This record gives sequence, C-alpha cells and structure tokens, in this order.
Amino acid sequence: MKLSFEKWLEDQIYAPEINKIFFEEAIICYKAGAYRAALLFSFTGFQRILKKRILHSSILPIAYELKEEEWSHKKKALMNEDNADKVLGNYIRISKPEEKIFDLTDDLKQQYIYWSYRRNDCAHGKNNPIEASHVESLWSFIISNEGKFHINGGKLFLIANIQKYLDSYETPENESPEYIVEYLRNHIPIEESGEIFKKVIELCNSAQLFEGYILSKKQTNLLISFFDLEEHKPFYLGQLKKELNLLFELFCCSPRLVQLLKNDDCVRILWKKYLPAKRDYRASQVFIELIKHDVIPFNQQEEAIDLFLNDLQYKDDFFENANELTYFNMTKSIIPTLESMLFDTEYPRLKDFTFANNHKWLITFYLKYSLEYKAITSSEFTQKIHETFENMNYPYQLADTLRYKIQNDSSFSDKLNQLFQNESLEMPAKLQEH
Repeated sequence: MKLSFEKWLEDQIYAPEINKIFFEEAIICYKAGAYRAALLFSFTGFQRILKKRILHSSILPIAYELKEEEWSHKKKALMNEDNADKVLGNYIRISKPEEKIFDLTDDLKQQYIYWSYRRNDCAHGKNNPIEASHVESLWSFIISNEGKFHINGGKLFLIANIQKYLDSYETPENESPEYIVEYLRNHIPIEESGEIFKKVIELCNSAQLFEGYILSKKQTNLLISFFDLEEHKPFYLGQLKKELNLLFELFCCSPRLVQLLKNDDCVRILWKKYLPAKRDYRASQVFIELIKHDVIPFNQQEEAIDLFLNDLQYKDDFFENANELTYFNMTKSIIPTLESMLFDTEYPRLKDFTFANNHKWLITFYLKYSLEYKAITSSEFTQKIHETFENMNYPYQLADTLRYKIQNDSSFSDKLNQLFQNESLEMPAKLQEH
C-alpha cells in the first residue's frame, strides 16, 4: 500500500523543481524504520525545492524590481552549498517588506523554523527523539504548504501560471487546467481565490470581439474548472453575473452550467436579452437546459418558449444538423406549450405557413415524440393535422419534411397512418410519395 506522501510525489508532474530523489530516499528510510534519516532527507528535499525556485525564477521579487543587482547577490549566496541551508533559512525569516522574497504568514515561518530545528536534531545526532510521527507530520507540512513558498507568494505565482496556460505559444490547446485548480484548492486561501478569478475574467474579456465573445477552448475549460471548487461557486457566479455577456457565452460552451442559476434573478435577463441575440445552435442547447431543469420559473416558461420559437426564427440548418436525441430532449421539454401553439382552436400555428415552414423539423419530431412516447389521442388534433394537408393552401416545406420522414422511417409512417385510420381518415395525398 502506497503512503499518502508517495501518491503526492507521483502527482507532481507540473512541478519540475521538485527533485524526487531525496524524497524517494526518505520514503525508503521511513519504511526501514530509519526515521532520523527519513526526516533529514525529507527536509533536504524541501530545501532543494525552495532553492531551485529562487535560482531559476523568471520573475523578480516585488521588493527587488528596482534592485536587480542586490537580487543577483542574494541568488549567488545560495550557490555556495556549504552555506545554502543557512542562507535560505534567513531568506524565509525576512519580515521587512523592502527585503521580502516569499509572502509567508508568521505562523508558516514558525512552522518552517520548527522543522529546520528537527532537521538539525537529526544531522547533529542530538538526543531529541525522532519517531515515525515526526516524519509523517513533516510530510503533511510539505504537502499542505510547499505551494505557498513561491517568490511573491502563491497568488501571484498562480496568476502567472494561468497566463502561461492561456498563452497558445506556451501551452497546447488540449492541455487540462486541472493542475491550476488543484493548486488553487490546496494552497490559496478562499479570500484570495476571488482576486484570482477576477483576473481570469479580465483575461477572458480580452477575447471580446465586436458585439460578442469568442472564448477559446482553454478559456472555456479554465472557467468551467473553477466551478469544481464547491465552496467557491457562489462567489465565482457572483463575479460572472457582473459580466452577463461572458456568462452567456460560457453557458453556450457548457450548457449544463445553467443549473447554477436556478432561482436566480438574472435568469430572465439571460433568456430574454441574450438568447435572441445569439440565434445559433449553441444557444438552443442553453435554452433546452433552462427548460429541462426548470431554471426558468414555470410561470415564465410559456413566454420563453414562445420567444424561442418565434422571435429567434431558427433556420432549417439548425434542426437538420442536430441529432435525434436533441430533438427528443427539445420536444420533451417544450411539448405542453408546443402542443397548445400547434393546435390551439383560436390560432393554430400548424396553419401558420411561416411558422410551420420555419419549424418544420421541430414539428416533425414533435409528432414523432407524440406518436412514440405520448400518443396523440385527441380526435380534434388528428383532424387538424389531416385538415392542414388536405387544404389547397398548406405549409409545403413542412409537408416535404414530413413526407421525407414518412419515406425513411417506417415506424413513424405506420404510427401516423394508424392515427388517421383511428378517425377513419386516409393519409393526406400531400404527405404520400410523389
């Protein structure tokens, strides 16, 4: 069975500064019961991490941005192996803002000092006992806190990594942002994570083009990944609600996220203002999710569906390019309202040629759904369908689509035939093969 520290060590694929050799030797010593050696190697491995971060850093500590020569001297002092541990310890103890390298709390500094003393106990053969629990506690300290020991602090380090992740020259398009979220989860206090998310929004806002947003795959994945942090969700959502254009673009990229807005007061603005502005396939998926999960309040759903079916005026390619599961989900979600619109006695939309032709694929799959899963039982509905296509003036594009479906789907054809036969009616000639 692997130790938790072993598992952590294996996961550090994005931290090249972690020299695993010392830690691996520490694990061997621990398992052999040589706890002094295990603690000594573990602290040495930790020191190596900090030393490498200083020597190979591409950024200057904020305190030395105007004192590059002094910073070079400090780095040079670390290169002397005989004094490196002592020098590094002094750097960590620095409290003056004008000299600070790491951004550490006093408590974290004291914990580091404590473990440096335990390391000295081991190195100099002092009588203080070192047990397995000491080694395990040091490992826990390293796992929990190594991410905070970065030049200028973990927050600025993470922001730099986010910028690197979003830069297509430095990071491949298909790379996961998981390591960013893991770092955020493990090393950044919740009060600081808000500032980081604001920076992410700022970076995404730079993608604004003309009247809308074009989010890259990485920007989308990064924004979505932040919502994996359960306790941070309310704050992140609050920030995005100040950028509704960006929020709606994110929903278009990941429609399932609309569930975050259930019972939220901004839902109406999104579907009333931003949904009609999109007029594309992705926006339709957002609409489906809004209805399917009752994110739109029930008493507003008929109004929203009417807007979706009328004002958006989706063209044929929207429905023709979708798959049957999409049709099924859509018709299932809006079936009560669509049924009323199609067969309402005062103004049946089935006889509205513009509406019927513009929504020919949706109506076709509404009928398919009704026949297969719900069954149209009302004779009045059946007669209106028949009457529509027996009339001299009829929605010919809808007729063409239904005829195509009848010819290529025997189950649909049989059920539609049966529907008419139940009312002693024949399949309208306009729906039969020419």
